[in-house]
Amino acid sequence: MGLPPLEAMASGCLVCGFDGHGGSDFASADNGLWIAEGDHDGYAHAVARCLAMAQDGRTDTEGQRRIAAGQLTAAAYSRERFDAELQTAWRALLGPDWDEYQAGPARR
Repeated sequence: MGLPPLEAMASGCLVCGFDGHGGSDFASADNGLWIAEGDHDGYAHAVARCLAMAQDGRTDTEGQRRIAAGQLTAAAYSRERFDAELQTAWRALLGPDWDEYQAGPARR
């Protein structure tokens, strides 16, 4: 997907860190421990909290809830969804020329 936090969520990981501004589309209080950019102390605390939630390979209830929310979030970002949204955008941009575009260069 090219989005490491979403890839981590899809893999069932606890996620913490900066959302990188682009992550504001998927980062929520439910699916990760998100820190404001530049809050290095906050980041250190978030990492410690994630480690505590997953101590000794066990995930506590809060960690399980965050993992499940992350997996639901990541599931919404599929290749199929991307392709459908891209096609919708091109249809809107091309309007009546969509059918000609779909026909390809051999039929033009």
